Amino acid sequence: MHLVEKSLHYSNTEKGEKTSGFSITAFAVESLDDASDSDYSQCTKKQDHVISFSAGVKNRRGGGGSHIALLNFDYDGVLVDSCERLLQKAVEAQVSLGAGRAPTKEDFENSTDLNSKNMAKTIGIPEDLHSRFAHNVFTLLKHDSEYDALFPGIASVIRTLARQHTITVITANLGSNVRKVMQQNGLGSCISEIFDGAQPGTKSEKIHSALRKFNRGPSDAFMIGDTIGDVRQGKIAGVKTIAVTWGFQNTQLLSKEMPDYLIDSPEDLLDILL
Repeated sequence: MHLVEKSLHYSNTEKGEKTSGFSITAFAVESLDDASDSDYSQCTKKQDHVISFSAGVKNRRGGGGSHIALLNFDYDGVLVDSCERLLQKAVEAQVSLGAGRAPTKEDFENSTDLNSKNMAKTIGIPEDLHSRFAHNVFTLLKHDSEYDALFPGIASVIRTLARQHTITVITANLGSNVRKVMQQNGLGSCISEIFDGAQPGTKSEKIHSALRKFNRGPSDAFMIGDTIGDVRQGKIAGVKTIAVTWGFQNTQLLSKEMPDYLIDSPEDLLDILL
């Protein structure tokens, strides 16, 4: 196994707790597929306030620089607190099919690719019904009159970032839902494009579409998500990755994917991107 030296940083180690940050110099496997807990055993700590999980990017504040970057945000679990409502709709969709088992919160927390078709596979729905399950989830979301609340602090952060950068939303949710919530919170003009779950393609393919549309290279773009699937799709697209710990999946799971940054609050985005 070939090990390479990595510079890591956490603002804290447990979700919801506010402690001082620390940097780590560690040895990690060069191939993410070979990563294991033992690969992080050799490390030294030192106090530092920079919030980064550096793997091939400069370990400093202001990773976005003064130029215009392309910021691709996931929606559920990053911008809005939607776990309970999405779980409810997935349960209703499963019941309406009468196949597989009821999805659980743990299914969402541990999924490697959090979308309706993959959830159908996880809960044992036959493959020929995966598309129907996804359609049922979309239909239920479309006709739901309630909308999820933004996470505290995210609105002001988006407004600030939009003054300098181009922002898109790449989501498995419905674009109409995203647009409605953004408009209701005065953020409609901050979002340049929405790539939703009704559009074909993986998130990495949609990131590439965003790069082409806004004439940006991968080195000028970020994927900001709350799941290991978001981090992996960002890496496939060749962009920098920011994993957030206030969403669907926890710090330990996210850190094993070696995102470029791992953050605990929306305000941390300003330290990285401005």
